[in-house]
Amino acid sequence: MSITDANRYVAGNLGPVTEEITATDLEVIGTLPEQLDGRYLRNGPNPIGPIDPATHHWFVGEGMVHGVRLRGGKAEWYRNRWVRAGEVPAKLGEPARPHALGPDRQTGSANTNVIGHAGRTFAIVEAGSTPVELTDELETVGPTDFAGTLPWGFSAHPKLDPATGSLHVASYYWGWGNRMQYLVVGPDGTVTTVQDVPLLGAGSPMVHDVSITESRVVLYDLPCIFDLDAAMAGSKLPYRWHPENGTRLGVLPLGGGDVSWVELPEPCYVYHPLNAHDLPDGRIQLDVVVHPSTFDRDVHGPDEGLPTLQRWIVDPVAGRVSTEVRDDRGQEFPRVDERLVGRAARYGYCVKFAAGIEHGGLTRHDLVTGESLTYDHGPGRSTMETVFAIEVRDDRDDFVDDATVVVDSELGPVTLERGGGCGFRYCGVQAGYAVAYDISVQRGADVLDTVHFTGPSWHKVTVPVSGAVIDAAVSLAISWSPAGEADETDIETLEYDTVIGKDPGGFDLPPAVLRIRDDREEDERVRVARSMRLDLTGGLPDSSLS
Repeated sequence: MSITDANRYVAGNLGPVTEEITATDLEVIGTLPEQLDGRYLRNGPNPIGPIDPATHHWFVGEGMVHGVRLRGGKAEWYRNRWVRAGEVPAKLGEPARPHALGPDRQTGSANTNVIGHAGRTFAIVEAGSTPVELTDELETVGPTDFAGTLPWGFSAHPKLDPATGSLHVASYYWGWGNRMQYLVVGPDGTVTTVQDVPLLGAGSPMVHDVSITESRVVLYDLPCIFDLDAAMAGSKLPYRWHPENGTRLGVLPLGGGDVSWVELPEPCYVYHPLNAHDLPDGRIQLDVVVHPSTFDRDVHGPDEGLPTLQRWIVDPVAGRVSTEVRDDRGQEFPRVDERLVGRAARYGYCVKFAAGIEHGGLTRHDLVTGESLTYDHGPGRSTMETVFAIEVRDDRDDFVDDATVVVDSELGPVTLERGGGCGFRYCGVQAGYAVAYDISVQRGADVLDTVHFTGPSWHKVTVPVSGAVIDAAVSLAISWSPAGEADETDIETLEYDTVIGKDPGGFDLPPAVLRIRDDREEDERVRVARSMRLDLTGGLPDSSLS
């Protein structure tokens, strides 16, 4: 690779910022929504001092966190601050910053992500370093081990379970050899689960992210592994492509337990999954952005063929993964509404990613129909990961938090369990049929598509609500197919509309004929839902999700 090729990782929008700024009362072009109240933050590598483009790697460099404070339709301030950990104070000509962690702990500059958890702000990175706590104004507090509960390093991309408020983490470190560590950080900011996970390959992989569903964790053991020769040669990021190490996924229960390993059909690398969710038959649907390889031909950054959006169906019992390319255009940095992490979602968002790692516009994918829309911000502008702001209204007293949801059909009544946020869900087998119910209650009819069940074949009933006292929306999605045959059947989709007011108690749906066709036997079986009823005992659940 030439110096000119390597230089693109420190040029243009990727070039380092050389000074820290505090600006207040920022100019707003257009209008900011009044209800946006918080900080918009981002973190990334921002090298201090001279850079050798022949050896520089995009992923290294001192972390710099940028932030804009929004409130009441105004942008109150902008700040950018280097994360002062590791060698950063010395490079800035500042006194060393002692910390209470042991001398052997890695406390290098956290340069990859910034998150809020347990009322605190953390800059984070992978590969063995600890998180670094920041103040609300982005000043460095110092490295943290979560009150002595974090045994070693963390991750750049933990996943927050919207049902419990816990973070799920896949941590790795080259010194561990062929094992990684699964961690759970509780809502109070202390680590509650530590599980060492032995790996099947001989190498120590680079593990950038993790996936969760409502019941399981998916670990990525992919063939970009620590390379001792590259380290001895002075590489700043000594991980290289070794397809002989194997390409596999590990599936374990959410919260820890036995791991089932599933081999992928071809070597590949995933930096960022879009989302994952459980299917009624026990398999897992993963939507992921897939690179054909990484750090094989380009050892300065991830530019070895366009990353594409793929859907993987993982069968942990059979030990198989089926793969499908959903969009072959280059894209990266996928995101989903954080309230739906680990749940079926209708929409996902990705950033256009061209050859030479050129960032472009934002693409919204309809994960059910496969359709997509792209918005281009124009030349000289790059899109980063999307962040979702939740609208909160002042009428929370109109909702209660202890509703019981019962769905009754000809297969019998089912009580749905409380899921994340405002969701109620059930997956199981009734009368030989695999059935999945998914109901959500959202404020405002304009957010009706927030929760969808997206199994292989499904019957959906959508009920908009516009009562005299409240303004809300109820969405009920049902998957109904012969147990174990979801892949081979097709169900006619029927839709109904009805209107209910506050605390309705329940409502009946019109009779529905569910035609279930088995393509293998060219047979069509008819089931009639004569008494489909939805009971909301105790009223509608609180959906403010503040």
